[in-house]
Amino acid sequence: MASGARPALPGGHDLGEQLYFTGSNKSFESGDKLVHGQQGEVVGPATGEHHGNGLQMLFPGNKGSINCYLYQFSVEKPPPLPGGHELGDQLYFTGSNQTFENGETLVHGQQGEVVGPATGVHQGNGLKVLFPGNKGSINCRLLRLSVEKPPPLPGGHELGEQLYFTGPNYSFENGDKLVHGQQGEVVGPATGEHHGNGLQMLFPGNKGSINCRLLRLSVEKPPPLPGGHEAGDQLYYTGPNKSFENGDKLTHGQQGEVVGPATEGTHQGNGLKMLFPGNKGHVDCSLTKLVREKPPPLPGGHDLGDQLYYTGSNQTFKSGDELVHGQQGEVVGPVTVGTHQGNGLQMLFPGNKGHVNCSLLTLSREQPPPLPGGHDLGEQLYFTGPNESFESGDKVVHGQQGEVVGPATGEHYGNGLKLRFPGNKGSINCYLYQFSVEKPPPLPGGHELGEQLYFTGPNYSFENGDKVVHGQQGEVVGPATGVHQGNGLKLLFPGNKGPINCRLLRLSVEKPPPLPGGHEAGDQLYYTGPNKSFKNGDKLTHGQQGEVVGPATEGTHQGNGLTMLFPGNKGSISCYLPRLSVEQPPPLPGGHDLGDQLYYTGSNKSFENGDKLVHGQSGEVVGPATDFHQGNGLKMRFPGNKSWVDCRLALLSHELSLPGGFRVGEELYFIGGGFVDEQGDKAVFGCRGSVTGPARNGDADAVSMSFSGNRGDVHCRAEELSREPAPSLPGGFILGEHLYFTGEDQIVGRGILVRGSRGEVVGLGLEPDSLAMRFSNKVLFSGNQPVNIASLSRDDPCAVSSVPENGSASTSGGGTEEEEEEEAERLSRVEEQRNRRSRGIGRLRRLHL
Repeated sequence: MASGARPALPGGHDLGEQLYFTGSNKSFESGDKLVHGQQGEVVGPATGEHHGNGLQMLFPGNKGSINCYLYQFSVEKPPPLPGGHELGDQLYFTGSNQTFENGETLVHGQQGEVVGPATGVHQGNGLKVLFPGNKGSINCRLLRLSVEKPPPLPGGHELGEQLYFTGPNYSFENGDKLVHGQQGEVVGPATGEHHGNGLQMLFPGNKGSINCRLLRLSVEKPPPLPGGHEAGDQLYYTGPNKSFENGDKLTHGQQGEVVGPATEGTHQGNGLKMLFPGNKGHVDCSLTKLVREKPPPLPGGHDLGDQLYYTGSNQTFKSGDELVHGQQGEVVGPVTVGTHQGNGLQMLFPGNKGHVNCSLLTLSREQPPPLPGGHDLGEQLYFTGPNESFESGDKVVHGQQGEVVGPATGEHYGNGLKLRFPGNKGSINCYLYQFSVEKPPPLPGGHELGEQLYFTGPNYSFENGDKVVHGQQGEVVGPATGVHQGNGLKLLFPGNKGPINCRLLRLSVEKPPPLPGGHEAGDQLYYTGPNKSFKNGDKLTHGQQGEVVGPATEGTHQGNGLTMLFPGNKGSISCYLPRLSVEQPPPLPGGHDLGDQLYYTGSNKSFENGDKLVHGQSGEVVGPATDFHQGNGLKMRFPGNKSWVDCRLALLSHELSLPGGFRVGEELYFIGGGFVDEQGDKAVFGCRGSVTGPARNGDADAVSMSFSGNRGDVHCRAEELSREPAPSLPGGFILGEHLYFTGEDQIVGRGILVRGSRGEVVGLGLEPDSLAMRFSNKVLFSGNQPVNIASLSRDDPCAVSSVPENGSASTSGGGTEEEEEEEAERLSRVEEQRNRRSRGIGRLRRLHL
């Protein structure tokens, strides 16, 4: 450069060059001013703070030149101001109050003058506005400027008003934050998403204002947080895992920070907003799912993320989520409410939007086995059981088709399925035998489901409280099962809990006729017939009161009897009308009572049915006599008889008059001849026994005796019995000794007693100085007979002596001829005597016969 040459001007401009001012209008104390868009002349380089990057400009009307930055000039005329505004326009500021470091302020609703286009971040979409009281202009976005005065602030609030923030804590990237319960200043209306329903608030410690919804601002300080918690508390989440669309999530057992009260949905008022590590925002949580202590391990020893199979029945929820038997899902937490709390898990299954509460009993690490009966999920089966309605409103209908949704649970587990029927809210447990692939046949009797039938059988009550009532009408709900299957129906009667199997014979479309005798079901009647017991333990008791439960339906009582239920019986009994009475029957004849034991004192008698009356037999009073003995007799039941027998009072007695004046139970000694009867029982001379009654063989002079060692009673004549011990036998003979009969042949009773007969002493004879003898010659004589002791001897009277009557036995080898002749003559006499005896016995036998 030549010495003395003038240096180049900044920006390459020349002196005298005409440039446009693009900055904002500005006035100086000297009266000079800068006007946006005005053209001026370059008169030199700028000085002071503008030196090096500015020029001195002389604008028309000014007294002197003004230092201006290079960026405030343009060779070209500047474009029109943004928004079509003009310099000098008066515009209202609609943004929030703001104070700058230099003391300048922006005040919502204040009017200012447009002095140029905005620079910096607002360049192209803003204006520089000079507000009263400020030293300089301020860049303002067009969106925060308006020709019209802005409306009042939302909610009727005023600038400068102090409001509490009631929302959750929140921190911003610039370090500013919102704190629940903190008080701040209203500096303008909210913008952006909160425009029209929010305010801009300036809180202590923040650099700038923050848009807040009106719902999260309050003149009053907010109440304490639910559960007594405070902002900043660290709490554990005990609910199930959950993920949100923005990527935030809730994890069971994770610890987070309380940032405020829950404000949305069902958690408002009973929940908190929580900020968990890794999340972008806060999450509303129910108080029931937040605790100060770390939650215990999951039920069943499971862990979050475990894959378990669902073993319950298929189920669909209103949300569209579903449970599918055999499907595998992920454990996301414990069940915290409801019936599964403490014994269940929250599961997330593929395809579901949310988690589902499942009982541990319906979850398994192993895949569940095939369904009972070989059926498949989704299979369509017919219900063959009776109609039934449940409290939930669900019902099963005989013949209806439903879908298999899983295995049955509870009492049906292992032998049943869960089915979902059209119109039901849930699935129903049914036994396998209540299903069929084929449609069930028509109901027995041609009846239809829902048909109303009358019960014509007797009243009956069941252990569960259900009952059938004669004449009551009920609804057909299906075919009968059990013993009535194929010939009965299941009916549901009003007031009963469940259906009852009824035989077709006890059902009618028509109402049954009135009960015989004009009685009604429930009437209390007395039984006036005799006591009777049945094989099942039930019984009829004379004079007992029972309830009419229907007409008699079986045997001869049908049409002229009633079915009665008596206390203590298991079932009802058909009774003749003549044996029932509204009035209690009179006392039994003779003042006797039911159950009295009386002796029959009449003669033996047999009946066509095999029953019999035996003199002296004891029997039980079971009622009053009817027919011929009515009024003066009793009905008696005797051992061994099939039924009762009418007996006159005169032939019945508490005491029995026995032969010899003996009494039943009295202890007596047997003093007659011992014997053994056909049953092997015996009576021995001198033995002691007890009287059991009169002789049952009809012998009026004998009684029945019970002796030790016998299986039954034996009949003994009264004269063979004594209250005193047996006396000694006459003649010095001994009981059991064998003696010979020495008297002449004779007929005794129905037998023949022969001289020389040998017999056994069996007792004392019934005649003076006699013994009872049992002889061994049964052909000639049988039984025990008294024999006078003078005709009894220990020696045989018919024995032949081997020694001659005169002289002694020879010592030589033989006798004389005379002696031999004498012996032969003696033997001949003995033989003749024997022959004569035999001929006499023959004559006696013929005469006897």
